[in-house]
Amino acid sequence: MNTHTMKGLLLISFITLAACTYDKNISYESIESFPIKVGNSWEYSSMSIVKIYESELSNIAIEVDTISRNYIVRVENDTILNDTMRVFQFSSTRVGGKYKSIEYCYWDSAGLHTYANSSGGSHVFPKKGFIETNIEKVNESFGVFSPVYLLEADFTVFPISRHNLKFPLELHSKWTYTFPYSPFFLQIDKEIVGYENIKIANRNFSCYKIKWIYLENKFFDGMTIFDWVSSEGLIKREIVGGRSRLTTPDGESIGSSQLTEIIALTSLSLSL
Repeated sequence: MNTHTMKGLLLISFITLAACTYDKNISYESIESFPIKVGNSWEYSSMSIVKIYESELSNIAIEVDTISRNYIVRVENDTILNDTMRVFQFSSTRVGGKYKSIEYCYWDSAGLHTYANSSGGSHVFPKKGFIETNIEKVNESFGVFSPVYLLEADFTVFPISRHNLKFPLELHSKWTYTFPYSPFFLQIDKEIVGYENIKIANRNFSCYKIKWIYLENKFFDGMTIFDWVSSEGLIKREIVGGRSRLTTPDGESIGSSQLTEIIALTSLSLSL
């Protein structure tokens, strides 16, 4: 993959994708909890498709690259942070890779939250063009609830915990995942927009379809993300990036790129 392709790939971010999905033949049942127990694990495949277009306005792809990876997410520990906060430690490791991300999550009456992360966690929001273009220098972990793309490994306690999932999961439910705080003044909401049966990993899963909504942030225009969550955890994610302009070092336009990523469960081991 050439340098321009990598620049297009690493401009990735997330937002919303499609219309509400309802099946009259499905009996909708609320989901009351997440299988957050030490020893539980999920394995995912991730396929990233990068398309390079001949110009910013053209729909003709002149190059298509595909990157495939596998990730394992595991609940490793039940521990205490800052002497007061009981959390469950989720690890996310790329199979065959050297990177590992950790999230510290807790459960309360409102659902599942992320209190802190280490070596990446779930989100970093750099401006376009900021991220290192050498993919081997970027943390490629899958994160419990979202992919990870960052340059630094550190431990962060969030000023406001991230509200990953609001329980019970029900149709039309909506909540704020991330409230604005310095230095990332960005609000992200989530909304349940559908209920679908998905056949994957040789099994059928009844899933709520969750849309991510990035509010009033120009860096995420045209980018979309959906999650499918069942009583057994995250089953599938689809991310479609907006079209990103590619330039020479002198600023001359040489086309545009777009990334689509599909993350799908391949196996799981749960003690419910």
